[in-house]
Amino acid sequence: MRPERAKSRLRVAFNVALFETKEVKVLEQGVVFFKQLLQIRSKRKLDEWAFEIERHGAARDKNTTYSLLPEHKLTPEQQAEFQALPLHDLEKLYSGEDGDDLGSYDKKSDAVVDPKTAQAIVQALKTLPREAVDRFCQKFGVSRVKDLPASQVEKAQVFVEALEAEFGGKNNAQDEVDPFA
Repeated sequence: MRPERAKSRLRVAFNVALFETKEVKVLEQGVVFFKQLLQIRSKRKLDEWAFEIERHGAARDKNTTYSLLPEHKLTPEQQAEFQALPLHDLEKLYSGEDGDDLGSYDKKSDAVVDPKTAQAIVQALKTLPREAVDRFCQKFGVSRVKDLPASQVEKAQVFVEALEAEFGGKNNAQDEVDPFA
């Protein structure tokens, strides 16, 4: 006989910009919505499209479902506008008042990124202009990618994807100092 426990659930929070008002809101959804988003991401770049989110059911009803449909492709100007919007700090928003970090159960203390992952990040950054590389180094407080803390790897990979979307993977200048060494 199994003891009765609360059923565990996964909730995922996203920064979502409203198309009409350019206002950034936090959208919290469950695993089904997240899987649907991953499916769409495999076919379309999320930062290049506007999407319609349609609710089927009442607000706050546990049986409510959502449809995520691509509405139209954004122009480069619209993409730049949305990229410039300030985002909510979701980690700060969802961490408890006691200051517990989200995801802290699996963080490695003071360990640096493994060489294979560092090399993958380096290869991605090498396709970008120096300005993007400098922003990466500044954001993560490192002068070399191999000094990146292991606890920051996932955030770094997401940030590199955002830089690639913003800069289009074009290296416009030669590096004076090699931050990859």
